[in-house]
Amino acid sequence: MKILAVFLVLTASAPAQKLIGWNNLGMHCMDDDYSVFSILPPYNTIDAQFINSSGDLVTSDSGITVTYEAVADPDGSINRSSIGKSNFWTYSEAYFGVALAPDAGLASKNMPGPNNEPQFLDFDGLMNWFQAEGIPITPNDDNGHTNPYPMMRLTAKSGAGTVLATTDIVLPVSGEMDCRACHGSGSTPAAEPAAGFRLVGRVLRNAQRWRWSRVPRLTRTGMSTGAGPRAATAAPAAATAATMATMAMSTSMTLPDLFD
Repeated sequence: MKILAVFLVLTASAPAQKLIGWNNLGMHCMDDDYSVFSILPPYNTIDAQFINSSGDLVTSDSGITVTYEAVADPDGSINRSSIGKSNFWTYSEAYFGVALAPDAGLASKNMPGPNNEPQFLDFDGLMNWFQAEGIPITPNDDNGHTNPYPMMRLTAKSGAGTVLATTDIVLPVSGEMDCRACHGSGSTPAAEPAAGFRLVGRVLRNAQRWRWSRVPRLTRTGMSTGAGPRAATAAPAAATAATMATMAMSTSMTLPDLFD
């Protein structure tokens, strides 16, 4: 009788390094048209943490870089660039006081662009994570199809350029941020100004008139404080963001045709 002895050899191996990433909001919203007024700009933010081979959270970016770039989802949809997908860049200076190049974000983080060039995340020593704030992604892929769940690939590399870990994440974004359902011209009786709705052709531009003629108004070059809708501009463009925020929080106004 032969005895077959089986020896199991267990070899110890170091745990794999891991990169964990996420979008900081469950769904970021942006306007689908900026020609009249703005509620939210395109502004997605990525956070990421790196776990080393000892299973410890990395609390410094010494010798480590993390980048993001577009990656196709299982259906082949990919979103590398926002060029031609939004008129945000046409009006960014009027709303936010800064003229931006196409694909550039308000917080200096950009889309990867047509060539899908990796973009760097910054390290936040207070939170112990890498972050890319304000990526101006839109809910339209490079083939012109609506996709509110575009994907990005995060890559951690050593100082020598060796890939340490990768992970794919979703940057959810919706272009449904608007007020037309309740405040659009012809919507509800409660929203109708005393002078009636102002119809100006396009649904998105069917904004209402002011209830009070002396309420300060935003123009594409600043804030108007005169009595009429064509009053002279009285403040620089840099003041428009704060003014808009104040107006947006007011519950005593209907939505106006904000810009001359």
